[in-house]
Amino acid sequence: MGLGFLGVRDLISFLRYETQDKAGNANPVAGRIKTTLATGISQSGRYLRDFLWMGFNADRQVRTVFDGMLPLVGGSRKTYTNYRWSKPGDYSRQHETHYTPGDQFPFAYSTITDPLSGKTDGLMKKCTELNTCPKVFQYDSPIEFGGARASLVSTDGAGKDLDIPANVRLFYSAGTSHGPQQLANNAKNQPDYSVERAGNAVASMPGALNASTALYRALLSNLEGWAKGTGTPLASNWPEVSDGTMAVPTSNPQSLTAPDLSALGLGFNGVYNTLTLNDESVIPSLPSSKMYVVHLPTSDSQGNSKSGVKMPDSAVPLATFVGYSIRNAGYVQGDQNGLSSSQSGFALNTANKNAKDPRKSVQELYTNPAGYVVKWNAAVDALVAEKLMLPDDAVLYKNRGLMQSVQANFAKLGQ
Repeated sequence: MGLGFLGVRDLISFLRYETQDKAGNANPVAGRIKTTLATGISQSGRYLRDFLWMGFNADRQVRTVFDGMLPLVGGSRKTYTNYRWSKPGDYSRQHETHYTPGDQFPFAYSTITDPLSGKTDGLMKKCTELNTCPKVFQYDSPIEFGGARASLVSTDGAGKDLDIPANVRLFYSAGTSHGPQQLANNAKNQPDYSVERAGNAVASMPGALNASTALYRALLSNLEGWAKGTGTPLASNWPEVSDGTMAVPTSNPQSLTAPDLSALGLGFNGVYNTLTLNDESVIPSLPSSKMYVVHLPTSDSQGNSKSGVKMPDSAVPLATFVGYSIRNAGYVQGDQNGLSSSQSGFALNTANKNAKDPRKSVQELYTNPAGYVVKWNAAVDALVAEKLMLPDDAVLYKNRGLMQSVQANFAKLGQ
């Protein structure tokens, strides 16, 4: 299965550098490719991290294969691919297939010494030695912090922040789900965010609808300019231990500075996908009692992430969006529900707010529908100014804000 890394390396190298193959067949794009970018989501995002770590961004002539990489929602993982009995689609979860190989050190792009194994390594160690490192943007959602230990991308395994390499940028898409969601799909699934959707048998809370495909497009556009040398890269936007925007969770939501919303059905018990030092030279993996320190993003008083890139649904929220989904009784109660997230709407008007809800109502936040639209549009404009949203997407987002403001229940705001 590991030969797949060679196949990608050799194909891209051929298209980029060669005029013909060994049989004399012409390269149909010979001389035309100036810049190469790789991007992948989830499993293919993990694949790119593995590809880079194992040194495949250098071809057989030690030429650079990809100038830029944008792995999405891979967290600190690699893949269960270059192993005997490999199963590339599998991955470790808090409840299922917990000890699947592919989650061991190194986790970060920085080359460091692992505090548990004593090994010195990093995703960019080999490409640095060969001078073939790409420019890298990595995108993760809250799901990857709880499920794929994304904090280990920027910490040393013992709980301290790392210096991020100069050719790497990290982006945390606050409040979103595993995989960027489309704005139009979310508007169709929940036209009015002041009207709650139902959960399901497994988890009582509905999944978070927080659109961020626009962020992905903006990042890819900016990465292209950086890789070509025609643009300035965006700054990382990622939580840190040092400023309190991520912390080690316990069963108390206050460990993440989050409000207690258990009375509203959004429970919290500190559950996340822990990581031990494992021996992956044997199948099945042999775990140890040595634990890596894993952090999760901390929250504001409304239950939303303090840090990260905040798309309009997070910047001007009508709900709390969290990167976990707790299973109901009968479905391994208390465990994480796969890669699912949760959403819990704010009370529309202060007068009808649940007495057990510590969050501000929509009325307290925005006064009336017109006040909501003003703040929504300002958030869109700010993202465009920061180059985290393309102008074409801004038009769509402003239409969505207007659409939300005229929904029947939302129109009661301030009344």
